Amino acid sequence: MVRVALPFLSLAVAGLGLAEDSLYSKRATKRFIDESGNYNISFYHINDVHAHLDQFSSSGTDCTRPERGCYGGYARVKTVLDETRPDHPDSLVLNVGDEFQGTLFYTFYGGEKIAETLNQIGFDAMTLGNHEWDGGDDKLGDFLKNLTFPIVSANVFSDNEKLNSTIKPYHIFEEYGMAIIGVTTETVPSISSPGKGTKFTDVVTAVQDSIDEIKRTTNITRIAAITHIGYEGDKRLARETTGLQLIMGGHSHTLLGDMEGAEGPYPTLETNKDGDEVFIVTAYRWGEYLGYIDVTYDAEGKILAYHGAPIHLTNTTKQDEGLQAQVKAWRVPFEEFAAEVVGESSIVLDQSTCQEKECALGDLISDPSLSQ
Repeated sequence: MVRVALPFLSLAVAGLGLAEDSLYSKRATKRFIDESGNYNISFYHINDVHAHLDQFSSSGTDCTRPERGCYGGYARVKTVLDETRPDHPDSLVLNVGDEFQGTLFYTFYGGEKIAETLNQIGFDAMTLGNHEWDGGDDKLGDFLKNLTFPIVSANVFSDNEKLNSTIKPYHIFEEYGMAIIGVTTETVPSISSPGKGTKFTDVVTAVQDSIDEIKRTTNITRIAAITHIGYEGDKRLARETTGLQLIMGGHSHTLLGDMEGAEGPYPTLETNKDGDEVFIVTAYRWGEYLGYIDVTYDAEGKILAYHGAPIHLTNTTKQDEGLQAQVKAWRVPFEEFAAEVVGESSIVLDQSTCQEKECALGDLISDPSLSQ
């Protein structure tokens, strides 16, 4: 018997900043489960947290002025999941990469505390971002060995034993009749530090090969991808593959939704080579949003409709007390170092646009080094 998840988040998230929305596919007039075998499953997804285990200010720095607003933090993510996931017995929590690099939680501890946090959140699968390789293959391998859930990236091939034994192209969740494929940007060798024996192949080919293998060797019809390739890459992947219906992306720090500053709708729709709609979602950056989409599949594994929107994690979202206490304790060893005054700035050293163009924080870091 197929268990049916609720079609939308329960009233428990009324105070969590969820902008609910729903969209109906051209292939259906209603989204609810029916006797035809249509199946509902919920996806929570997050990307590009960049070691923001704790809450942060609007500029991405430590939240020292709560009255001005604090965002994100895995203690808030845990609250949302604990309060809403019991109403969604068919659901997956997915991590779309770039957990490394960005705060002292990574600089001081490496991947140790990040791994501990991700395990406590209870992710079901993760793909890898480019920054996961900033410390090289061995350090990434040690991190992956400490995780308690599958790591998927279909276009990563390595002669490093630790990576080779932990990374696989996709994972099949038999209980949901669901396959999750992962891929990582092919640009990793030019922007991070993988070993010479770690290769990144063409994303589209890797995904299509995985889809074809899944269909050839299993009865799975529901296939989704978690992709650390950027919003434009996701749209290209959707257009150039067959058999893929849902993409949960990362890498480009793209805000999707109906909020101010959004670069596109959540989900963004593209048409694949089968002529079917592909739903693309992503959840901005640093854990300020937790993506949520509830999808209805027909018996052929094609999406009929969705319900959902990114959940904004703000001061109004309660922090899980146990996890937040841990995060605070982890801060203690580096608090003195972090509090050391090395200079003053009369402007905000914003880093939110550093991936796209020249930014204040980038100038601060690069200009002194160029003058030496």
